[in-house]
Amino acid sequence: MASLITAIAEKPEVLILLLFLLAPGFVFTRVIDTLHPGRRASMGHQIIDVVFWSVAILAVWFLPAVLLFQYGPGLSYGLYPILLFVLIVGGIFITPILLAYVF
Repeated sequence: MASLITAIAEKPEVLILLLFLLAPGFVFTRVIDTLHPGRRASMGHQIIDVVFWSVAILAVWFLPAVLLFQYGPGLSYGLYPILLFVLIVGGIFITPILLAYVF
């Protein structure tokens, strides 16, 4: 834990990466808690749920991200930023919300 705090203090981009990695699971668990208000879990179970769902959602978006980063510079000037924005918003917000409604 101390090494994580040290890394965040020395390199602020580590905090952004950490938030990017945990945001999909957090959004998913918050939507599930909103849809099923009687479901309560301990803090430990919530942390495990956030990490699990974050990894699962980002695994779904891994291949599209690799393809975009590989072939993106060859795309037209305006299409690459739009696809990158859709990838980020889709991976962090849209997919967790849709998965929460499905489950």
